[in-house]
Formats: sequence, C-alpha cells, structure tokens
Amino acid sequence: MEAPNLSSQTNWKITSGTLHNTLTFQSSLSFSDEDDTESLPLLLHSPSPDSAPCEITINFAEKHEVRQIYVRSTARVYEIYTAPDLKTNNEYLCTVRCGVATRDGEILRSRCVNEIGDDNVRSEDDWVEVKVVDGNSQTKPYINLTSNAQV
Repeated sequence: MEAPNLSSQTNWKITSGTLHNTLTFQSSLSFSDEDDTESLPLLLHSPSPDSAPCEITINFAEKHEVRQIYVRSTARVYEIYTAPDLKTNNEYLCTVRCGVATRDGEILRSRCVNEIGDDNVRSEDDWVEVKVVDGNSQTKPYINLTSNAQV
C-alpha cells in the first residue's frame, strides 16, 4: 500500500536510518506486492542524560482506523496516545510491551513486514491489537499516534 499522506518527527537524535523509511503501512484494500528491500533500523539516542522520554509523533492528513502496531525497541514498554486533530491534546490510548531490538549490543533485524503474519508472530508481545474506545462510531481518534518510549 502506498504510504498515507503523513508527517513524522521525534524529540531524540536519529543516529541511524530515517524515521520516514521505517514507517510501514498495510491495508486490506491493497493487493499489490510491496518492495521487500530491507531498510536500516532506526536508532534514536537521547540528546542528554536527563532528557525527556523518546517521543515519535505521526500526523496523518486524513483519518485512519489503526488495528495493529508493530514496534521493535530496546524500550520494554511504551505508550500510545491519539488525538482527533492537530489542535486537540493527545489522549492516552494504551501501554504496550515491546519485542527486543538489541541483544548483547547486537542489533536484531526484523523480517520485512510482508513476511510477518498471524501464523509466524513469535510472541504476543510483538503485535498489538488496538482496541477502539467506546464512543461515537462516526469519530475515530486515529489521526495522531504518539509513541513514548525510552529507547
């Protein structure tokens, strides 16, 4: 699927990879084969020892229903926030446990998203089902997703 119109940013220093190239989107409406080339992992480092937790913000130009989010991180826990538009404060959606991204100082590479499916997910911690909060079904709060994590 072609990536939706979006902007992304982080408050930590990018030392490897790019934020834009590490974002992947899938849709049941897309039937074309994606490019299977493996991209460099995104590595973020704290700008200072006392800096705030890492924050990655993704702003979509239009509303999307998010059903799953996959993150590999040295952070063991991260939080997801949503906002219906750019002028609204972020609201807490859920806390998630991450899959391991490094082991003994070695970066563990993940398979391409096309190779990952329900039948080969190794643990329940790897995929996160996003539950829709009860409310007006006409308005889904999925424009801004912010992942706060100590990377």
